[in-house]
Amino acid sequence: SDAAECGFPRAQILLAYCYEEGDGVEEDGNEAFRLMQAAAWQCHPDAQRELGRYYEYGIGVEKDDETAVSWYKKSASQGNASAQCNLGFCYEDGIGVEKDLEQALKFYRQAAEGGSCRAMTNLYSVLYRDCSHKVRKEALEYLTKAADMGYAPAQWRLGCYFYYRDDPNGEAAERAVELFRKAAAQEDPAG
Repeated sequence: SDAAECGFPRAQILLAYCYEEGDGVEEDGNEAFRLMQAAAWQCHPDAQRELGRYYEYGIGVEKDDETAVSWYKKSASQGNASAQCNLGFCYEDGIGVEKDLEQALKFYRQAAEGGSCRAMTNLYSVLYRDCSHKVRKEALEYLTKAADMGYAPAQWRLGCYFYYRDDPNGEAAERAVELFRKAAAQEDPAG
């Protein structure tokens, strides 16, 4: 608390999470927002990303998708992979910006290069819609990498890939069950 009041961004972020969740303090979205905003104005990329989330979901502030995108952009420009992924999702679904799959793919790829399993999984979802073998192969490579890194949603989605193959009783089915179990072990509801 003292470090946050002294202006240390990391302390402000952690304390904001406490107020957001009511962890050790009474839940207070307005106080969470105030602290996160203070850290974001100090150009802390994690705080900028989280402030974008606060605006996107209306946590302690009125929901404002355009402002959310502007904070995601600030964080993404500093290489924050989670913000790049969030920005990709905004472009994919038209949240605060016009839908633009090329921009979505650009930000998902940046985030994937930064190690974001969520971005790798989202890349699969966008790219697999393409009918070309080369693009589908790239999509599957991203999904496999995220699943191998232990990301439960990717494990479930890869399990679906194997499950719905033309080999429902063979090796593909066994691989699907293995992946579903891994996702379920992490309490993924779909798994």
